[in-house]
Amino acid sequence: MDGLGITYREMGNYPKAIEWFKKQLDIDPRDKWAMNGVGITYREIGDHPKAIKWFEKQLEINPRDIWAMDGLGITYREMKRYYKAIEWFKKQLDIAPKDKQAMNGLGITYREMGNYPKAIEWFEKQLKIDHKDEQAMNGLGITYREMGNYPKAIEWFEKQLKIEPTDKFALAGLTATFEKMGVTSVAIKPLKRRLQANHRDAYAHSQLCKIADQHLANGQLKEAQSITDFLKNTQEELHQIEEKKLFPASSDRKRVTADSQESMEEKVKRLETEIRRQEVVVLRTRQMAMVGMMTSGLDHEIMSPLQVILGNAQNCQTRIKRGYLDESKILNHLDNIIAATKWIDNVVNHLHVFSRDRKPNPVPVNVNVVIDNALSLFQQQLKARGIDIQKHLADNLPLVKADQTELEIVIINLINNARDALEGREDKRITITTQQARQSEVQIRVEDNGEGIQPDQLPHLFEPFWTTKEKGTGIGLYTTQQIVQAYNGDIKVSSYVNEMTTFLITVPGIPEKEIT
Repeated sequence: MDGLGITYREMGNYPKAIEWFKKQLDIDPRDKWAMNGVGITYREIGDHPKAIKWFEKQLEINPRDIWAMDGLGITYREMKRYYKAIEWFKKQLDIAPKDKQAMNGLGITYREMGNYPKAIEWFEKQLKIDHKDEQAMNGLGITYREMGNYPKAIEWFEKQLKIEPTDKFALAGLTATFEKMGVTSVAIKPLKRRLQANHRDAYAHSQLCKIADQHLANGQLKEAQSITDFLKNTQEELHQIEEKKLFPASSDRKRVTADSQESMEEKVKRLETEIRRQEVVVLRTRQMAMVGMMTSGLDHEIMSPLQVILGNAQNCQTRIKRGYLDESKILNHLDNIIAATKWIDNVVNHLHVFSRDRKPNPVPVNVNVVIDNALSLFQQQLKARGIDIQKHLADNLPLVKADQTELEIVIINLINNARDALEGREDKRITITTQQARQSEVQIRVEDNGEGIQPDQLPHLFEPFWTTKEKGTGIGLYTTQQIVQAYNGDIKVSSYVNEMTTFLITVPGIPEKEIT
């Protein structure tokens, strides 16, 4: 009868479980196990008052019944009456000082209260009694995870798995921990360790594939490629090991392993294919973003020389009609027309280069030249808006390896942002500085004295499609960061509202001995 009651309870058929426990009590009204079974069943239903009633009946028969005390402790904890729960677990320990269930109950209760040090204390006491206690290890893993100490949480779940490699609670704990951590190097490192220790570890493999997928979804192709390369290497190592027959197994086992391995290889191939596809998409998106950034405000750069062309052509026409054929003056007008036309040609050629379907071509580049080129495209509109450009470009800077066109786009985007931030200000100033930092690094600083950026907006600046501008696309700074990082560089921002904003780019310089 007790067995039927427990079976029905595990099936979720609670009325039937209670029926069989009560049949057991009809035969022996003092059967403590039947009472305990009814109490646990009512607790699982969520009827805590009835559960308490049955555990108390159990104690009436035997006031020192630790199972009834444990039942009351768990029930009061589920009711969030934590101090009452602690009281019953401690009564349990008064009778049985080495009762691991009571210690575990106290650890869980303190954790739910948010008292993590006390929870850890009780789980560790549990381990002193049994250093292989998987409940205690699981409790410590969950506690450290809730504290945000993910490496420590992973450490305890992995200790649990060393004792029982298929422990569903440890695997669930690891999964929940990795999900909490998100896509971070802290999550990737232990998974790589696991796969290196056991190339057949399907869990670690699937988690790494999942993280690579998340990187792809975020457009982080470099990170996704790194994980994919690691997975390919571990597969190749596994093939080599199998060829040397270091893993003897039955024919059935070999067949299952081969099927599993084929599935893993398919996942890696899928990731590689997706990375290649997204590389094309990202490259094209970046190019379109470049065109968008270039065209933003370039009406001044084209309209001004067009007005010069129109004005000088009209002057030539007027002089010819009136017979004022002063050769030197007509030639001067024509020189002005030629210069303005060349200027428009320069702007259009830049747009053509930026919009062309081309792969980046990293070569040694002088960042000062990049800055001068970028500024030359915007001199008319900056002048028209009353913006003062101050340049402090250091001499003899190391060259950097990058695509010059892409670096120009980085500077253009930062100039555009600074220009917009200065709208409505009286004293408008953009300061661009270059300098050599330690280890031959080159730094580019773009600073404006504009409206600044609100503190709550700073963490989102480089997120794709995030913008505060009414007509903004939200890909300018995202693209800028992607370009800088593609050349192993870094970009940081600092800002004070209504005072200034500074973007600091750091890129590695090329050692002189490597320049050919």
